[in-house]
Amino acid sequence: MNINPLIMLNISSILMLLIAVAILIFLSMKLQPSKKSGVKLLAARASLSMLATMFIICGFVRLAVIHIPYLLQSTGGAMQEKQTKSKSKAAKHITDENAIIVGNLEAKNTIIVFTDPLCGYCVKLHHELVEVAKLKDVKLAFKQLAFQGPASQTLVKYSLAVYLENDLKKTEKFLEIISGQEFLTKYRKAFAADAKNIDTFFSTYIKEAGLDTAKIKKGLKSSKINKMIAEVNVEARTLGVRGTPYMIINGKVNPGYLPADRILDML
Repeated sequence: MNINPLIMLNISSILMLLIAVAILIFLSMKLQPSKKSGVKLLAARASLSMLATMFIICGFVRLAVIHIPYLLQSTGGAMQEKQTKSKSKAAKHITDENAIIVGNLEAKNTIIVFTDPLCGYCVKLHHELVEVAKLKDVKLAFKQLAFQGPASQTLVKYSLAVYLENDLKKTEKFLEIISGQEFLTKYRKAFAADAKNIDTFFSTYIKEAGLDTAKIKKGLKSSKINKMIAEVNVEARTLGVRGTPYMIINGKVNPGYLPADRILDML
């Protein structure tokens, strides 16, 4: 018969504590020191007291080794579950407002994504979501954050300026362009070299998306863009978003990257 080692450890630890208690009772009843106590009796009493103390310490340590990890795991799991419920509750109040919305605007499924245009996993997820939208009736709402600093902030503003032109196809085209590895590599170099004149760099890609560079340049000064960015940042803080990507799939919070097949299974 095989016995679980943890059960054996529990039993032996409890036995150690019972033996320690028995020794202490014996000492209190049979080996009380007196003026007539000899050296041998006192030494025996001291040895038994030490043995009882060792048994008590060992017994409790062994029990702690067994049970503390389970207690911590249980407590941690409860806390994580509480946090998940709290975030899910907060996520219900997050709408597609202030997002760049693409896909089927009347779709039954909605995926809201807090994303940073310079985040590697966000870019990867963008391509996965495009594939999802081809296979499933879904509305994609990208809420852009600038966790990676000024370069991200500039790219967010250009994306919003394009979106506010109210041309879905051209917006999708521009998002496709800026999610390409070639664009991102060139953009990082251009921004590092001359951030003040980055509009010159963008003009080529704005035209490629079929947009008017003069209109986009004017749109960048719109107070609505700053308002959208500020409100998305507030929503991210409310949800406790500390990294991107961060998805809300039909009201359910899903932090991090997921491949297309996993996302499709959740719709």
